[in-house]
Amino acid sequence: MTIVGLIVGAAILAFGPSGGAAGSVPRPEPIRVLEATHEVRFPSEVVFNLRAEGDASITEVTLYYKVSGGRVTIYGYPSFSPANQITAGFTIETDGNSYLPTGTDIEYYYQLRDALGRSLETPQFTLEYRDPRYDWQTLQRGNVKFLWHDRPVDQVVGVSDAVAERLDEVRQVMGLDAVPPMKAVFVNDTREAERSFPSVSGTATRTHLYGGFAFREYDLFVLAELHTDGVVHEATHLMLDEAVSSAVTQVPSWLHEGLATYFESSSNRRERSLAQAARSSSLMPLSHMTRQPGKPSDVRVFYDQSWGVVNHLMSSYGPDQMTTLIQAMGSGKNPNESLWWAYGLTVDDLDEQWKASLLGSTPVAPRPDPGTLITNSLIGGAVAIVLTVAGLRWLRNLLAPSTSHDTAG
Repeated sequence: MTIVGLIVGAAILAFGPSGGAAGSVPRPEPIRVLEATHEVRFPSEVVFNLRAEGDASITEVTLYYKVSGGRVTIYGYPSFSPANQITAGFTIETDGNSYLPTGTDIEYYYQLRDALGRSLETPQFTLEYRDPRYDWQTLQRGNVKFLWHDRPVDQVVGVSDAVAERLDEVRQVMGLDAVPPMKAVFVNDTREAERSFPSVSGTATRTHLYGGFAFREYDLFVLAELHTDGVVHEATHLMLDEAVSSAVTQVPSWLHEGLATYFESSSNRRERSLAQAARSSSLMPLSHMTRQPGKPSDVRVFYDQSWGVVNHLMSSYGPDQMTTLIQAMGSGKNPNESLWWAYGLTVDDLDEQWKASLLGSTPVAPRPDPGTLITNSLIGGAVAIVLTVAGLRWLRNLLAPSTSHDTAG
């Protein structure tokens, strides 16, 4: 049996007088909100309740809400019976196709209207959607907010210190001026992770395939463990999305996961795994890695191979070229154009090059970009013409009669 968490928030709303002579009794507003409450029934739904009264029958109630990080305000119509005193309720589903990650903030307010056309808009309220069974704590470190429960504070502080240094390196490679605001939410065990993570597949859940998820639209990520590498990994995803904010460019999954794993501290296991995959000819074509595979066994190889490709680019060409690649995508170029712009390589060239380096054979050399190729062709043509003209003159002089000139002393 699933235990449903419940958290209740309440706001008693008092509105000031609408006017009157000094010393007179304030005249009440024609529509008055008596109480607004919310209930977080984790992980399935959030319920909003409103009690209000009016001088005339209240005929319309609209709830407006927006989830943190979102730009769109959503509205709904709470259920109630029109009367001078009403109780209205509205429910937001937060699981399944309407999944909402733990730690997100929901901002909301109401608009009410009565039978005479008079209206009232309430102040805006904010609730943090999280499992209410736990006593949550928060720590702000720079632009990263940490949210956790039932862990020693000094452990979180230690991780936050290590993360701050590592994210500055990520920021430089991404070409960002600052680490963007984000929230890191930590759960403590696999059962809590099952309640808090999105449902990818039954196999992924049973095998605990994923240790965390980043949510670009909410500027947060959720992790099953308090670990520096995990924070850096998921934060890198959000920072890459910040750097490539073009609506027309989608970063390929191999680059997303490759950068996220590259900035982790340990790579020994991935190197061994890649060497084994290369020997068994089980490496995937890079052109097929724009999206993650569905099978768990393929997902692990996918992560290792993504790391291998990015590690090859960083070690062979340096971080500045990676910044050029990211900025090219951020400017609206598609991934293939951006790869050529930054490295002079096609996807197939890069695939062949990094696999050759993995096997210790001769890699493919980067190709010049089209502009350089045309320029070199023009220069080469001009040089050929000059040499041809000079050769003809030399041959003509050689075949002509020899003439000597004496100079007077």
